[in-house]
Amino acid sequence: MKKVLGKLLFCLSLFSGSTFPRIPFFHPEQSEKTLNELWSSLSDLNCPSLEDYQKIETYLREGRNYLLSYNCARRDRILNFRLLGPNGEMPLFERRQLGTPEEKSNRCILIYASYNGIYPEKGVTLLHELEQCGYQGDVLLQIGGFPNTENGGLTLCHVPYAFKAAFLDHARLLGYEEVLWIDTSFHPLTSFELFFSEIRKRGYFLCSAGSLEENRHCASEIANEALQISFDVYPKIPHIWAGFIGLNMKHPAALQLLENWISDLRKVAPCMSDFQEELSLSVVAWRLKIKPFFQVGTILCLESEKDYLPAQKPTIQAYMDSRR
Repeated sequence: MKKVLGKLLFCLSLFSGSTFPRIPFFHPEQSEKTLNELWSSLSDLNCPSLEDYQKIETYLREGRNYLLSYNCARRDRILNFRLLGPNGEMPLFERRQLGTPEEKSNRCILIYASYNGIYPEKGVTLLHELEQCGYQGDVLLQIGGFPNTENGGLTLCHVPYAFKAAFLDHARLLGYEEVLWIDTSFHPLTSFELFFSEIRKRGYFLCSAGSLEENRHCASEIANEALQISFDVYPKIPHIWAGFIGLNMKHPAALQLLENWISDLRKVAPCMSDFQEELSLSVVAWRLKIKPFFQVGTILCLESEKDYLPAQKPTIQAYMDSRR
């Protein structure tokens, strides 16, 4: 326990300018109290004003000091999560129908980009590439803000990478049946019918990156404790990779997976590792006996491989760029 707490301690003097309570290590009760005060100070949690978003961004920068003390490769990006554009641009949401026969109007692909750096450009690029690749169905594109805000989604915005689960839940509430999340670093090489076929047949599409044991160096004891697991079970748990997540919103197992995942994300501590959202998703799927049927390398290649690898591996669906 001392070792865990030691990893989470940080020098208070470095943050003397913060307007939020300083939390030397993660206290769920204190965090919840501070967040409730923030939500109650907004003019409308479900339809925030510019000033509301500015308050939330201040909290995200200054109110999550406990995140500063754990070693995370994407820590700076997490702490500087931008809901507004550099000139105060408000969030944008677009619902686009791509060559959709009526029988495919129940499916959608989700694209979310924060206002950080080049992500808005990457989100728009992905939308255009989906138009060109032959995909048939709806696309929901959101730039900035946070998914599912009109239904209280903002109450997850402080949790690293919880926007994926929030957007999936938003699609469910909009009535979509077959839903696919895609990271903005991916570029389609097919129409993604493979994904939607799996979503229809199994109720979900999940992909693994080996086992948790193979990626153990990215884990943390505080996340394990929050999820009530130990390193002993890591070899048994597939590491669910969250670049592509497909769910059938009419399938009981998929709905339970999403509900349990969101419940764990709300605890924050399960995301305090280099797995972020993937550790809790992996544990939830394992407990529900939901197994991934694809490995990352069978559906995704690098940009440098896109001209030859798909011919060798017909299941390759997209390539990944390295621009962040």
